[in-house]
Amino acid sequence: MALFEQFPEFDDFDDEFVEQEEVWTEQIARYIDEHIERFATVK
Repeated sequence: MALFEQFPEFDDFDDEFVEQEEVWTEQIARYIDEHIERFATVK
């Protein structure tokens, strides 16, 4: 919390992250699923 008080210019970025978190997480998960060979070796 102290960082938010020291750097209020990041408030907008935090707000956007909170609003978009689910969308971005779903997009990342879909990308990983579609390119699993780049992230894991399936045996």
